Amino acid sequence: MTPVSDDKTDDTAVVELINASRVHTQSLQEANHDVKQRSKLVEMARSIYLSLQTPLETAFTSLLSINMAMPIRVGIDMGLFSALASSENPMTAAQLSVSTRGEELFIDRLMRCICTQNFAVEVDVNTYRANGVTRLIANPLGEAAYGIFYEPAPSQRAI
Repeated sequence: MTPVSDDKTDDTAVVELINASRVHTQSLQEANHDVKQRSKLVEMARSIYLSLQTPLETAFTSLLSINMAMPIRVGIDMGLFSALASSENPMTAAQLSVSTRGEELFIDRLMRCICTQNFAVEVDVNTYRANGVTRLIANPLGEAAYGIFYEPAPSQRAI
């Protein structure tokens, strides 16, 4: 389940998720014993959490998580965020491949990882669109934030 938010919190979608989770939580004890039901609840809770975060909160959280920061950094270096943010329409992995000169299968796999953290939205199979986080990261200040955390200081660079 992917986050429901885009540029701003969609109150209706969040309320629908919360109501759907209530149906699954009629008996928490039952849910704890039913792996599928518990897994669905965890997925719903995660979607609600990510949907309520602002783009800045989402970006900052990833900076402190090395396993998420690296895919984001690779996406920045490839120009994925800039390509998505500059497009009015969703883009397929094939279109992103042309825009970034990256390998299509690699882009598709990278975008799936990026979308799980709400840095873009997967709108269809192999098709992605920008959201508020995408545009924040595509901005030079967003790119610079990742550079500050993951580039060596000038005195540490090889001369």
